[in-house]
Amino acid sequence: MTKKNRPGAARAARAAQQAGAEAPYTELLRAAQAAADPQAVEPAPAPATPTTPAGGPLMPTPWSATTLVRIDDAYDTEYADRRGGSRYTAYVNQRRKEFVLWSDEDPDPVRFAAAAWRIATGPVMSPGYVRRRPDLRRVHTHRDDWAGDLVVAVEVPLTHNRLAGDRLPYAWGDWEAASHRIGDEDYSALEEPDAHRHQISVLTTSTVQILAKGWPLPTPTLAEIEGPGLAECARSAVQVLVEGINREAGPVVARLLGDQG
Repeated sequence: MTKKNRPGAARAARAAQQAGAEAPYTELLRAAQAAADPQAVEPAPAPATPTTPAGGPLMPTPWSATTLVRIDDAYDTEYADRRGGSRYTAYVNQRRKEFVLWSDEDPDPVRFAAAAWRIATGPVMSPGYVRRRPDLRRVHTHRDDWAGDLVVAVEVPLTHNRLAGDRLPYAWGDWEAASHRIGDEDYSALEEPDAHRHQISVLTTSTVQILAKGWPLPTPTLAEIEGPGLAECARSAVQVLVEGINREAGPVVARLLGDQG
């Protein structure tokens, strides 16, 4: 597929999703690419995690054992500065310098996706366009300087009862449920204990790292990066990342936490 066709396919996929299509964004994008250039589309990957139901504004996907991140389109539009606007679009436009190309290089979909994700999450946006499950500490991305691949890291707090070996002494501090409850009963936020309550605290965090190989990250054109199409392309990159993280990191985190249901 030519660079000229890529942004058109991304816009068509987003339009189909906004209209209520139930298929994941990656499948919609692949269908749009096939319509534009049938010879350029590779075989479809395994089905992605289902997205929101059709009709009305897109509501967040419910949390589950394998749903680690989600997009909140409803909040993004409801709390925009103007009617019909988008908080994420405004933030992207304010931070265009983060997408500026180095020297005369071609646009890099990995660097572009990492920048789009950084803006979509805290601390840049609070609350973020992308929400992470409350019991997780952080979900971040970076470009591997050696191979140039996109790396996703999910930081998962592990309470003492999830650690192998003998139970640690009860007097030792552990992750605690947040004083201001955030999230549902199954995936409530955790926070560090008050330092003055424990002489010793053991706070364990496991990092699940995923290499985003084969993910259909959009490759923006120079015109999109410098023009009004920047936010739409960034939104497409974020959508691909959300689906990939839930599809590939979700089962790993579920197994780590013993949540196989």
